[in-house]
Amino acid sequence: MLNVTELRSGTYFQEDGVPYEVLKYDHIKMGRGTATVRIKAKNLFTTAIVTKTFISGKRVEEAELEERRAIFKYRTSADYVFADEDDEEIEVSREIVGENSPFLKKGLAVNILSYQDRLLTLRLPIKVTYRVKEAPPDARGNSATVSYKEVILENQLKIKAPMFIKEGDDLVVDTRTGEYISRN
Repeated sequence: MLNVTELRSGTYFQEDGVPYEVLKYDHIKMGRGTATVRIKAKNLFTTAIVTKTFISGKRVEEAELEERRAIFKYRTSADYVFADEDDEEIEVSREIVGENSPFLKKGLAVNILSYQDRLLTLRLPIKVTYRVKEAPPDARGNSATVSYKEVILENQLKIKAPMFIKEGDDLVVDTRTGEYISRN
């Protein structure tokens, strides 16, 4: 059991047999009354975002999620195929991969979360390196401000990168936001 004050961002808990991932945590104490904890959580079955309020001191059940490390291999018309450490293939549907699909590239290591043998979601590394496939030439000019151009990466992902980036460069991208971090 977890105390609701431990429900920080990234924590998993379950309520009525449904697992949730905490996205945002607020501890509210007003005047003489008891403190309340308000969280924004993602239902891992439906991916719906819900707001829940608890009285401080309440306890919730910790979600027992199974996490498996896997490598992305390829994509079929309906599924994404991963291989775990035992080289056993795991097929993951498009719905589960969801918004992570643009960041997948062959050989990328991910964590697959499941709850009672039901696949829930993928967790990608925060920083991933990609090779620039296409980059327009520099447009020299006013360098007093940072200028960006759109480049296309090896996995067809389009991102904004600084003007000095060329075709063939390796870029580090934040998979949470899809933004350029640095050049490798």
